[in-house]
Amino acid sequence: MLAFLENLRSAFDAIRSNTMRSVLTMLGVIIGVASVVLMVGIGKGSQQQITERIESLGTNLLIVQPGSPTQTDVRSLFRRAGGGASSSTLTSNDVRAIETHVAGISGISPVLTGNMQAIAGNQNMQVSVVGAQPAYTL
Repeated sequence: MLAFLENLRSAFDAIRSNTMRSVLTMLGVIIGVASVVLMVGIGKGSQQQITERIESLGTNLLIVQPGSPTQTDVRSLFRRAGGGASSSTLTSNDVRAIETHVAGISGISPVLTGNMQAIAGNQNMQVSVVGAQPAYTL
């Protein structure tokens, strides 16, 4: 116990004799800990915000996009249909077919996206454009 008290007194003497060094060391530790706490807080807050935005989409959201089948899919389509074809777009007939043949759909909206040139006054720039029916909500 006596050795502990002697070590404690020696530590305080060293702090008192090197005041500026001690203050700068404490300041560095405080700034370092505060930075880590701040970064963790920002990370957790961002993660929570992203999670909330994804959850707001709902668990029953389904996005159907056109695409080309894989090679094995093409073979099976060819055999079943007596020929083979792949569509790179969905038509309004496809939208109606999905709406009538898929159970549990509460709303459906085709969406068209693309890049366009927007001109306003003397300003001119490329913009992304999204077109949808009024039933489509973000």
